[in-house]
Parts: sequence; C-alpha cells; structure tokens
Amino acid sequence: MIDPRHRIYRRILKFNEAANKLQEISYQGNIGLHELAKFYQIASKRQVDVFEKLLAMDTPDSQRKAWNLIQAVTKTRLQGLTL
Repeated sequence: MIDPRHRIYRRILKFNEAANKLQEISYQGNIGLHELAKFYQIASKRQVDVFEKLLAMDTPDSQRKAWNLIQAVTKTRLQGLTL
C-alpha cells in the first residue's frame, strides 16, 4: 500500500475525486477518464489549481469549463459536452 503522505497517493485521491465529480463525456473511442489522467500528467500546477477550483464550485458551468480545460491541455476534442 502507498503511504498516505506520499505525493502519488494524494494525486490518486485528487484524480478519484475529479472523476467522481465530472460527468463522463463521450467521443469516438469514449475514454473520458483517460483524458483526465493525461491532464494530471501534463498540466502545469496553475492549470491543475484552476481545474480543482472549478470542480469545487460544482456547477454545470464550472463542469463545462473544467472539461474545456482538459480538452485544451490534452489537445483532445471531446464530443457530447451537454453540460
């Protein structure tokens, strides 16, 4: 088991929290969680902070903005964004 104080452990918890708050969005291939993981791998600290603030707001508009940020950072166009 990973030590709860470890940075990776905290990242996994943040990832799970984000995955639970966002509605799944589909695209050809339908892998929304893949993009979320990719986002956390390549996003800057500032982008992650903005993303997590949007999740904390927990409104349809903030979810839409969060998915738009994921799309911009990962350069993946998601389909089905109806938030």
